[in-house]
Amino acid sequence: MALPTLVVTPGTGTTVNTLPPGGQALGASSLPVVIASDQSAVPTSGIGSANFATAQASVGATATSIVGARTGRGAVTVENHGTTAVYLGGSGVTAATGLLLPGVVGASVTIPTQAAVYGITATGTQAVSALETY
Repeated sequence: MALPTLVVTPGTGTTVNTLPPGGQALGASSLPVVIASDQSAVPTSGIGSANFATAQASVGATATSIVGARTGRGAVTVENHGTTAVYLGGSGVTAATGLLLPGVVGASVTIPTQAAVYGITATGTQAVSALETY
């Protein structure tokens, strides 16, 4: 089935229905899209990272390094192994200034950063894991 053609004048606010008459066919996974010749290509990126690394740390009442800085890192996920809250941030993190990682087994947070990530507890120690993607 041929798709209808519509001339759109820029700035007119014309609404274009992207479905062909009668709707999209059952089981069809996509509709054809053509980028106008005066437009640049649509940027795309791959899904996932080429590499990952894991680490574990025992975080205490002083700022503790969980992962060091890594150029090219997309993100780091930190997961709590126990019931003591951990606060995340830079090397000067405190329990008053850090991002809360709740004291729930399996609680996790993903931080899109290339910087080093530190943790601290208000009292006691807590084991955490980290998964870096780069």
